Amino acid sequence: MSSFRLTTTPVEPRIAAVSTLLASALAVAWLLGRAAAGAPEPAPVSANPAPPFHARQRATEWRAPRLIGVEVDGLDGRPVGRVEDLLMTHDGVIETVVIGVGGFLGFGTKPVAVPFAALAFRMDARPATLIDEPLGGGAAPADGKPSCAATAEAVRGRPDRVALPATAAQLRSAPSFAYARAAGPAVAAAPGDAASAAPYQ
Repeated sequence: MSSFRLTTTPVEPRIAAVSTLLASALAVAWLLGRAAAGAPEPAPVSANPAPPFHARQRATEWRAPRLIGVEVDGLDGRPVGRVEDLLMTHDGVIETVVIGVGGFLGFGTKPVAVPFAALAFRMDARPATLIDEPLGGGAAPADGKPSCAATAEAVRGRPDRVALPATAAQLRSAPSFAYARAAGPAVAAAPGDAASAAPYQ
């Protein structure tokens, strides 16, 4: 009859191995803590980051208030009215320009609206001394050379003249532009416009 003997691993070596692993883990944690203490703390992330800020006017930008009152020329090059208002979408795109047509000295004019894209803007020729003013004011360039016409246009904040491909007769027969009213018939939405057609309250 065969016999067998049960053998067991001593407990002491296993305890020693676990102790060694635990000591190594504590040492690594201590080293990592020392390194983190010496590193600069990351900047806090704001829940409401600030928008980008513009420090100056670009040469391709006009100032909306200065567009009001600019003279509008018709097809024959003669004045037919002045810019009275600018209408923009909620994302800041100017789509409609209201022109005051007819009248005398600003009285009795009829508001006629046209798409912004239908207008052409131009600058009149001017002496170099008037173009030397740098964008945003300040001293003229040291070399005395005139800046580009676009800079002069930005300094004025508007174009000199506006051209509209329409005759005075066409503008007189055009419908008068109606603004949205506080109460009344529903304001019709343009095709594809998600705005509600309910009357304004």
